[in-house]
Amino acid sequence: MMKLFLNLIFLIFAHIAHSQPLFEGVGEREDWLGTYYKGKKMGFTKSKTRWGPEGIVMDSTVFFKIRSKSIDQSTIIKQKTRLSPDLKLSSFSLLQEISGHRQQVEGKMEGNELHYRTKSLGYDKKKTVKLTEKTATSSTFLINLVSERLKVGQHGELRLFMEPLQLMVDLEYKVLRQETLQYEGKSRDTFVIRQRFSGMESMIWVAHDGTVYRESTNMGFESFKERPQVAQKIDEAITLSSIITMSLVKPNRPVPRPKNTYDLVYRIYPVSSPEVIPEDHRQKIIKVEKQEDGNYITTLRIKSEPKKMDRTGQKKDETEQDPKYLEETAEVQSRHKMIQALARELSADGKSKWQLAKDINLWVHLNL
Repeated sequence: MMKLFLNLIFLIFAHIAHSQPLFEGVGEREDWLGTYYKGKKMGFTKSKTRWGPEGIVMDSTVFFKIRSKSIDQSTIIKQKTRLSPDLKLSSFSLLQEISGHRQQVEGKMEGNELHYRTKSLGYDKKKTVKLTEKTATSSTFLINLVSERLKVGQHGELRLFMEPLQLMVDLEYKVLRQETLQYEGKSRDTFVIRQRFSGMESMIWVAHDGTVYRESTNMGFESFKERPQVAQKIDEAITLSSIITMSLVKPNRPVPRPKNTYDLVYRIYPVSSPEVIPEDHRQKIIKVEKQEDGNYITTLRIKSEPKKMDRTGQKKDETEQDPKYLEETAEVQSRHKMIQALARELSADGKSKWQLAKDINLWVHLNL
């Protein structure tokens, strides 16, 4: 689930990148992007930017239409970001609603420290993050990069604080090339910027004036600049199970004698980062080799238990199974009272969402 949200965060702030000349005097502008997963529309992003002598105010709204079976699990993220005239973060206020659960995050810069407060039902915590010259926030990184005038070959590394996840990650970026795109029948000259963090990679096509026309990630997510009416048109909600499976390792050809094979070793290439493939009790990374092109070869072992024949069940051919046990595994487990109690107990320790998910998964595997 963490990979899903990291990919979505890539798309949330990609469009907030208007170059310095646009902020002269007083004005405002509005931009829309449609977001897709493997070609299917799943949401949109709207950003409204206002600027004047006192600084810049950016209002962003992100909506993803997601469902799991018949349950609506749509995600809405709203953020207001205030920048000083020199494009430094002053404060931000963020409200996100995921599957009906709300969380509010408010932050304010004091010197070189970001003081923020996270609130949700039964949770209220304050934290401080120190920002250095090598540290940026996800809402201001791209806007500062574009304002410095992009050049092919430009690259760098820095620590990036992601406001929606309250998470610090290592980011690498590089301006790869210039490329001409077609938008509404006109040619648009853009720079192609590659970003990498936490095993994920995105490519952004941004124009000289800071307009983002396209973005794609290595996990199948894409965003395109669209008119408001087009961006907001979503015919059908995307199912949660179809995007959760994006982290699973699958063979690209049939496995010989699959019923008798319980120990498989995969050699996967190219892999953009040693952290891109998760490791837990179900799959173990044996070896990671770095190549000359900067990519990696990952050797992965996956073991499965042989299926046991239940001869008593053969007599129940005409018995209809309870529908609630035919749902996705995650749906059945999430309603388990013991697992719910464990989740509440573990989350009190302030662990990251990814670590919390792994701990719960391991407990389920060992005990249930």
